Amino acid sequence: MCFAPIALADDFKTINGKEYKSATVSRVESDGIVLRTKSGITKVYFTELPKDVQERFHYDPVKAAAAHAAEENAKRAEVAQQRNADDRQSDAGSIHGGDLAMGAESRLGETFEQCVQRYGQLVRRQGNPDNPQFIFEKDGVTIGINFLDGKAGQISYSRAAGVPFHDLEVQQLLEVNSGGSSWQYDEAESHRVRSSAYSKRECFKRVDGGAFAEHLVIAQLGTHFVNIASADYNKAVSAKQLQGF
Repeated sequence: MCFAPIALADDFKTINGKEYKSATVSRVESDGIVLRTKSGITKVYFTELPKDVQERFHYDPVKAAAAHAAEENAKRAEVAQQRNADDRQSDAGSIHGGDLAMGAESRLGETFEQCVQRYGQLVRRQGNPDNPQFIFEKDGVTIGINFLDGKAGQISYSRAAGVPFHDLEVQQLLEVNSGGSSWQYDEAESHRVRSSAYSKRECFKRVDGGAFAEHLVIAQLGTHFVNIASADYNKAVSAKQLQGF
């Protein structure tokens, strides 16, 4: 449930002290406001904002809870419909069931030599020279690997446009990269508003905090990706201190 955009430039501060300077209120929803700042678009929930801001935007917890429940029901119905459609889809290049884990089971922390042993020769090298991505292919899956200190820090699995990763396959890829821990669905990250060409995001985080993953689709191309990255790799990227391969 959304209201018309409100073209206001203002400063907002959450109850935890996080500030959004010169933010424009893009739209008001039942459970929060969507802010546009120079760094991007962010949704801030009313529960994170002071009482006076909640009152300013007429926050009603009861209505917000009802709207959230309706939204979740709609999402579950959409997911169920998509799963039924995926189950009916067949593709000669698709990998199903246990075959995916057997064919594309690269793990975080593997060396370049281990990746070559698993997939065969390197197909190509692409991207930033300071942080190149090494591309392998096997059984209809393209595997892009970024290395940190000589070990796989991020792995990107993708298929041809229109060929999805089924839920079981996503779980298999997560499991082989569990590092002895387990994964949980990251609801907050999955629902975070983004200005991006990607859609249908599902985000996950490892319980031990050692890795993060996302299942996404390039909206215009219909290409599915499952990206898995170690926490150390993400920190290095954020700090721009990658030593690469």
